[in-house]
Amino acid sequence: MKQFRKVFAALLMILSVVLACIGVQAFAVESEEEKYEPFFAEEDILDAWGSFTQEEQADYAGVYVAEDTVVLRFKEGSDSLKNATSRNSKNAKMLVDKEKKLQQSLVIESATYTYNELKAVYDLLVEKAYSIDGVRSVSLSNKGNCINVGIAANDRTSEIQKELFVMVQDGTDVKNVEEKPVLSFDIISKDDEISYVTSINGNSELKTTYSSLMLSPIYFWEV
Repeated sequence: MKQFRKVFAALLMILSVVLACIGVQAFAVESEEEKYEPFFAEEDILDAWGSFTQEEQADYAGVYVAEDTVVLRFKEGSDSLKNATSRNSKNAKMLVDKEKKLQQSLVIESATYTYNELKAVYDLLVEKAYSIDGVRSVSLSNKGNCINVGIAANDRTSEIQKELFVMVQDGTDVKNVEEKPVLSFDIISKDDEISYVTSINGNSELKTTYSSLMLSPIYFWEV
């Protein structure tokens, strides 16, 4: 009988250890899932918002993330902006995808320039601006609703800026480019030039509301 009790006690101990290990492993998996929740690109956010009409596609002015809030923009004064604002209120100001995975607070904002207008300016400057001595970078910023241009610090800075504004005015349908600036300039010192060009500020990061121990990737895109 004593031998049986010893064996039974040993079995209980082994079972307790096994159950404890399983519990720790399950907790680790759950924690891992919380820590490394996936990040979402612009396409995921737009898919969660739903289909655009042809008019909304024309008035679309970009999307970016401010902390944990998605900011979706449409052309100022447009029907698309009004419709999106109404639609967002009906959706309780939350963005949810079809599989209920992407859930974020959503804000609708107006913008001076549509994405198509920004893209036209961006394409023009990528093609022609680098021929101007002193221009170091060109990037599209949804967050800034503008094109960021990096210029090496020199005595011709103001002349270069004026030349770029004229280039945009003459080469695209975007007008009043100085009154409502479509270009944003970064003046780069010689010491900072290499580091700046390799880390151009474009759009803000797009991520879920979940925390992560991983470094947050920054997405640059040209839809």
